[in-house]
Amino acid sequence: MKNLLLFLVSLLMFSSCKQTAAGDSATDSSLEYFGESIDLDGSIASTAFFDHFTAGDSIEMKMTGEIKEVCQKKGCWMSMPIGADDEIFVRFKDYGFFVPLNADGRIATIEGWAYKEVMTVEELKHYAFDAGESDEVIAAITEPEVSYTFMAKGVVIE
Repeated sequence: MKNLLLFLVSLLMFSSCKQTAAGDSATDSSLEYFGESIDLDGSIASTAFFDHFTAGDSIEMKMTGEIKEVCQKKGCWMSMPIGADDEIFVRFKDYGFFVPLNADGRIATIEGWAYKEVMTVEELKHYAFDAGESDEVIAAITEPEVSYTFMAKGVVIE
């Protein structure tokens, strides 16, 4: 009886560590869900971002694109291209979920809020450190930067 109880408690503990949102029932086993459950329909291509976003605005949107880079410490952020030379920095709502460290190069659909912001030198250095940049690259960061940010409430990765 003790063994059965220990087994059930262990099973419960391991199943509660999943990063998928409660209630997700993906019919395609090649999809991974993180954060809130989101529907893939109605997504725009990340490269069409500027067709929907105007300077100074924040906008709720859903977009799909290739993951360019993932935080190598925890998977607590990622970036996606939003044009030939631009990318968007994706954070996760309430720091409530993370994506796999090896997700770069995969296709993701994200849903949430996009906005333009000024990132401080301190923030830029922190993210460069998380990305595994060298001390020289980090030391070369001396100016704040205007960037596009996305606060995702849910992510689906193919």
